[in-house]
Amino acid sequence: MKKEKLEKIRIKDINLSDEITKNSKKYRDIFGYVPKPHSMFVSEIPYRKFIIIISHMEMPKEFEDVYYRRSIYGWWAFCAKKDEIDKIDKEVLEKPYEYCQYIEKEHTFCNDNQQEEEVFYSLHPNDMVKKVKESIDKFYKNREKLKGGG
Repeated sequence: MKKEKLEKIRIKDINLSDEITKNSKKYRDIFGYVPKPHSMFVSEIPYRKFIIIISHMEMPKEFEDVYYRRSIYGWWAFCAKKDEIDKIDKEVLEKPYEYCQYIEKEHTFCNDNQQEEEVFYSLHPNDMVKKVKESIDKFYKNREKLKGGG
């Protein structure tokens, strides 16, 4: 599938929600495999015993085209992390792709706007947070059903 070159929207030009900005941090030089120093914007938002992690890697110029070709916002990941997972949680998460596109390291479930699913390409970061909240709400509904409460 051929993608047209998209106009770039820089993070400073995105109207991020208060929820994202008040929980944000900026990290520098966190990955050794990218040729130049770069930084990453990360916001960690508490929600229903999960932490919603939304992040944006600011790529060196020579890599930008790859990421902006897929999304006008560049590369954003939006994940959920639940630190304490009990037996029922594990049963609910046996079908993790009901909540996400993939699972990354210690995260419970993840999505990002560079995956093949068209629905994620054009999402604004504020909408990414809404999507993760919807997935968490769905997780808890499925948890209640499994416990016999719904």
